[in-house]
Amino acid sequence: GGLLRRRFAVPPQNADTEYEDESDFPYGIKSVPYNHDFTKWKPPGGNRFTEYIEGDDPYIITKALKHRSDAAARTRREHIRNAMKHAWNGYKTHAFGKDEVFPQGGGGQNNWGGMGTTLVDAYVSVFETTIRSLGGLLSAYDLSGDKAFLDKADDLGSRLFEAFDTASGIPNGQVEFRYLAAATGKSHYAEKSEHVFEIIKQMNAPKGLYPVYVQNTQKTPSFSGNHVTFGAMGDSVYEYMLKIWLQGGKKENMYREMWDKSIQEKYKGKLDHKMDHLACFMGGALALGAYTDPQGLESERAQRDLKSAKALAYTCYQM
Repeated sequence: GGLLRRRFAVPPQNADTEYEDESDFPYGIKSVPYNHDFTKWKPPGGNRFTEYIEGDDPYIITKALKHRSDAAARTRREHIRNAMKHAWNGYKTHAFGKDEVFPQGGGGQNNWGGMGTTLVDAYVSVFETTIRSLGGLLSAYDLSGDKAFLDKADDLGSRLFEAFDTASGIPNGQVEFRYLAAATGKSHYAEKSEHVFEIIKQMNAPKGLYPVYVQNTQKTPSFSGNHVTFGAMGDSVYEYMLKIWLQGGKKENMYREMWDKSIQEKYKGKLDHKMDHLACFMGGALALGAYTDPQGLESERAQRDLKSAKALAYTCYQM
């Protein structure tokens, strides 16, 4: 259809400004009342918004449309916060200190080692405990400034750090340990975790695509098999290349170069073409990589990755 020309007031903090809306965006953007009854909501089903399936931008996105979208998002986030409060209150009332709560019957169980998993969202493994427990404690410290969270993170990090004492030096390299190093002033947290990526780079993965299995019992590690995926078991290594580069102020070029090589080969390499929910992280990672591309967002490479990000996000939405 033709352009819809309307005038919309922007949110209250900019109430003196108006933008003319020249968007052809056909879908309504609705705010959600504070007393909305979600018990009557019915899933609308899949196969919607198919014009986005290839990652294209089929509509004009104007400032007025963005302001309407932001205003609606602010009403929706209150309900997201309420949902989190509801879930927390259920856990606190019926299963506080245990790993999981029974959502319908009440009570709880310790089937993840009795670590109070729900409290810090962790699984019992070095990797999952690092990204969820250690990451959760560091996030709490970063948001609150309460040193009690940092002390607990330091204690947990020192215990997890023993996993780095392998013949090859490889457990898993993580942004969490770098942040812990910066927050505590204990540089060894960063040094060992960074060394993991130095080893991985030296292993010279075929065309920048990293098989998910590693022989890690000898001094020199090696890849085992050729199973490559951006989904479960392979997702985080690529994610951390980009995020560590950003965490370091875009100054540690090795990580960005590893990311760019891997993504370049993604388009022509031999991958395991199956879809799982962990592959959905690549939509956000590709977009983040595009918006921070040293060649610029308008470069051919960045636009290619951004389009792929949108197409993947559409698939994940339909899931």
